[in-house]
Amino acid sequence: MSFLNEAYLVGAFFVAAGSIQVPVLMSRALVVQEQVPPQDWSFAFSSLYAAKGIGYGAAGLVAGAAISAVGPTWAIIACAAVALVVALVAGVCDLLRNRTRSHPAQPRNP
Repeated sequence: MSFLNEAYLVGAFFVAAGSIQVPVLMSRALVVQEQVPPQDWSFAFSSLYAAKGIGYGAAGLVAGAAISAVGPTWAIIACAAVALVVALVAGVCDLLRNRTRSHPAQPRNP
């Protein structure tokens, strides 16, 4: 019975992390398109994808260590929770960046 509860928990974390990561990934692509000249897009997107690859590699190393420390179910739950937190932080940063860009600070008159 406890395995079934852990499976639901794993699923819930993956659904939550995935539903937040998709808009964040789209936002990153839009930021590249807005801030990088079109002739440099190939380099910018390649760098973006390389950074994702480094993140996936690091997650694999951490997951391997966590599996031996706490077991596979809790290691997966921990990795999904970290992905959820990272996606939330990135999403909040994107929202704040967009808010400050759409409402630039007005210069004060002395």
